[in-house]
Amino acid sequence: MRRSLVLLCLLACFPGAAFAQWSVRLETGAIAFSGASHDTSGATPPADFRPYHATTVQADVERRWAKWGVAVSVFHGSPGLALESDATAFVAKSLLAFWEIAPEVSLRLARTGGGVAVRAHLGPLFDIWLPDGETSHTRVGAHTGLSLEWPLGARVTGSVRTALALSGSAFTQDELPSRFELRPLWRRGVAGGVRWRF
Repeated sequence: MRRSLVLLCLLACFPGAAFAQWSVRLETGAIAFSGASHDTSGATPPADFRPYHATTVQADVERRWAKWGVAVSVFHGSPGLALESDATAFVAKSLLAFWEIAPEVSLRLARTGGGVAVRAHLGPLFDIWLPDGETSHTRVGAHTGLSLEWPLGARVTGSVRTALALSGSAFTQDELPSRFELRPLWRRGVAGGVRWRF
């Protein structure tokens, strides 16, 4: 009896602990890049090397409480290599690929009575870039985003997510012509997927 009373008191003080859930999410999406390098020669219009658009796949494992969640994601994309200006882009396909590991914390910002929810996501990222014929290199950065979720069944949830990420350049200085300098790499994307709760 005494143990039951203690358990009830704990659940009353920490109600979120009673509803903690594990889940797995699978997503596919599209990303685009800016930054990465800059032509310092003064050419007009300037054209910079950067990763180009790519289709992505992502899988993560997540643990959620009442409003908060923590997750670890594995993310993969194979963007082309572009020499891009404001007016044109010359793209070589299959020259770049990357893998990403991205821990994150999420917070539910709002939820309707029907179970539709908006969440904010934030965390670090660790990218491994694999240029064709070159040595791989690792970059560290951060990512943030917003997601919209809605129930598809008792344990299945659909989602759409927009994301923004910042990291070091996808290149090394040796990979670029001498007139180019490295710049931070910005990535923006949108993805959709499903989440299964255990």
